Amino acid sequence: MAQNEQFQNPSHDKRGARDGQGGQEARRSSARGDFRERDSRKSGPSGRGASRGNGASRGNGGSRGERGFRGNGRPHNDWGSRGNGASRSARGDVELAATEPAFEPLPAQYPLMVGNIDGGRKVEVLCRDKGADQFAARLRKVAKDRRKWARDNDISCYRVYDADLPDFAVAIDRYDGVWKSEGESCLVIAEYQAPKSIDAAKAAARLDDAVEIASATLGIPRERVFLKTRRREKGGGQYTDQQKEGHVLYTQESGNVFECDLGSYLDTGIFLDHRVTREMVGSMAEGKSFLNLFSYTGTCTVHAAVGGAKSTLTVDLSQTYLSWAHRNMELNGCDGPEHGFVRADVLQWIEREARGWRRFDLIFVDPPTFSNSKAMGKNTWSVQRDHVKLLTNVVRLLERDGVAVFSCNLRNFKPDVEALAEAGVAIEDITPQTIPHDFERNAKIHCCYLVRKA
Repeated sequence: MAQNEQFQNPSHDKRGARDGQGGQEARRSSARGDFRERDSRKSGPSGRGASRGNGASRGNGGSRGERGFRGNGRPHNDWGSRGNGASRSARGDVELAATEPAFEPLPAQYPLMVGNIDGGRKVEVLCRDKGADQFAARLRKVAKDRRKWARDNDISCYRVYDADLPDFAVAIDRYDGVWKSEGESCLVIAEYQAPKSIDAAKAAARLDDAVEIASATLGIPRERVFLKTRRREKGGGQYTDQQKEGHVLYTQESGNVFECDLGSYLDTGIFLDHRVTREMVGSMAEGKSFLNLFSYTGTCTVHAAVGGAKSTLTVDLSQTYLSWAHRNMELNGCDGPEHGFVRADVLQWIEREARGWRRFDLIFVDPPTFSNSKAMGKNTWSVQRDHVKLLTNVVRLLERDGVAVFSCNLRNFKPDVEALAEAGVAIEDITPQTIPHDFERNAKIHCCYLVRKA
């Protein structure tokens, strides 16, 4: 086995051999089991809603492509050392020291009475921008509509607001807790990069107003509102995350319990825009051997395992995120020897495995958009430039009738269909079917394809 590759299955190492896939359901952990047992007793439609508390939180941050930042990590440009610092994004190399804003903050001088969507008394918020009342009205409307949709569909973490008003270009995501986090709700707010034509003091004032209004409107205490801001360093093109302290919250998706950290990183541990994609993978996984490449915290592996995959293999270079994936699998009772974990440089691992014997029925691959990580030496990675080579090797890992789900976050990504065909790769665009309702304002949030042997 290569030196930089480690096959890990802590549950097998610590507890001895398990009874295999047939006994997996009986091993469901207290996290998934306890959550489901309590959820079945809840009031409201399909037992939903009572577990949601009154809070909100983010998971996926703020900006997109050319418009600027994104709290959920686009452009995802360092797979080699992610998870090594509180300010490093899983999908963006942003580990720098914080800098002070070079402007005088605007005073809070516009009083605004803000009503809670749960019908509580209005509270006064002193705003810095006189247009904040329009933001408050828009947020109140979309938050009520989105909450109803989330409860009707048993969704506990979702986007509430996504730069609906150009002057208040933030993304607001809500996380409602389950299991150990029952009754707790949080918000994560991430800013989009303001155009250079916007005065920096005015942009900062609007961000401050958005935070205070969101807290009041959604009934979330300010200490449970996590702000993801990235300020450009002097002379550089990188950004810093201003959040430092970790805050672990357990949430659920399709009944699967996931650990999120709303404070330590630019990303929370789950990319909300991939919700539909993960559910699709879970529905495709029964009886299949599943491989998750660039796995991050293994949420897609959980969906596959719970969906009945006969085996799973989760591959990532970051030990931090691979350990997180272990925990997510254990939370859902998927801790048998049929579930493996490999720490390796994913591109190198794919090339090695393609020359070997191991093949998979179903593969999920969600690579970075760009990387110039030190771990890659002099090499760089670009999904637009290098996707043909990547997918050519990925299909070599497929069984004859296997399929890969390929996703990327480059807004203007265009697959080289001709070059792929010459390499024996068939690709089918399924992006529209994978955009969740809460991301419909941003239909280019990701691209998604089915990939097969031609």
